[in-house]
Amino acid sequence: MKYLYSMLMLLITTFVMVGCSDDTENPYVMESQVQVLKANVLFGAKGGEGSVEVSAPGAITATLNSSWAVATVEGKTVKVVAQPNENANGRSTRLTIKSGKDSTQLTVQQTGLVFSLQADPSIVVGDQAGEKQYSLEHSNTLNISTTADWLTASYDDDKFTVKYTQNTTGRVRTAKVNYSSGNVSNSIVVTQGTLADIIDKSYLLVGTFEANGQQRGIEFPANFVQESGKLFLHVSSTSAGFDWKIPVTFEEANLKLSLKSANNVGTFTGDIKGDGTSMTANVFLLMYSTKGGGKSIVSDDSGIFSGSFFAAKTGEMNCNLDGNEANGYRLDSFLFAAATGATFSADTFVGSLLSMKDPFLREVIPASTSVKAK
Repeated sequence: MKYLYSMLMLLITTFVMVGCSDDTENPYVMESQVQVLKANVLFGAKGGEGSVEVSAPGAITATLNSSWAVATVEGKTVKVVAQPNENANGRSTRLTIKSGKDSTQLTVQQTGLVFSLQADPSIVVGDQAGEKQYSLEHSNTLNISTTADWLTASYDDDKFTVKYTQNTTGRVRTAKVNYSSGNVSNSIVVTQGTLADIIDKSYLLVGTFEANGQQRGIEFPANFVQESGKLFLHVSSTSAGFDWKIPVTFEEANLKLSLKSANNVGTFTGDIKGDGTSMTANVFLLMYSTKGGGKSIVSDDSGIFSGSFFAAKTGEMNCNLDGNEANGYRLDSFLFAAATGATFSADTFVGSLLSMKDPFLREVIPASTSVKAK
């Protein structure tokens, strides 16, 4: 048995050696009579039509195991039609061409979706008519729509163009450019306006405060005033007995409003200390984080709240104010504090008057006026 096993292994080894030899032809391998003469089956993401030309001893058939490509036969030519590839990944499938018992195979390939638009998700433009152009790279068709008739968009091979008409409404207006290509979809928010569209309107300074462990809404009338070339946010309340002017800066290029901490905003007269004695003190706008509490209070000018104006779907102009990071916390609240000095310090502090979390400005539109986003 050992001798038989050894002989069998020798025969197997010899066969393998002969089969692997580069110098000896294998008489059992027959060359296919279906020969590819020309092939064009590498597709871009857009898809399209390609073909394979073959020579064969008889009629041919073609099969393609794919849901995204179809093969048809015309004489000795196989036509392949590929659908657009809406995914970023490339894909491939196998094309088999037969003639009688002979056959040959080719790989049909398609590249993935290419899309790149060098545009910010949100832009601000002035009231004059104009356009913005952005670099574009794409392999498939783009679908574009806008949410307002004053805003249009178009594209060519390598440019995406956004156009806007002159704004004569006297108000800030906001609309979107929506675009999609394959499974990619996004939008560009376009806001059009200037300081002149904002300054002469009425607003509410809105926020929340904590009472009995619950957050409650709070709001005060507000408007903008200009004095000696400086801009102020005027906030007042007859019932609360205050009338303050908060210094602000305004960047017209992006309709951005900013408020700094430690500014003197006016005075307050009343029982500030809670001891039944009325006094008058200066009022300063401080900023803090509700997560950090007292240790996060910013009493110098390093605290900043800022936000850009936009038009809501209902038409009113709003401005969400977000705090910067200071003292290791993200600021989220205003604190109006009273002090006896001309500048705020721990030594001159006499009491807290009002706190407001997540402040923002909301335009007040008179009931007799109907304003819609245009």
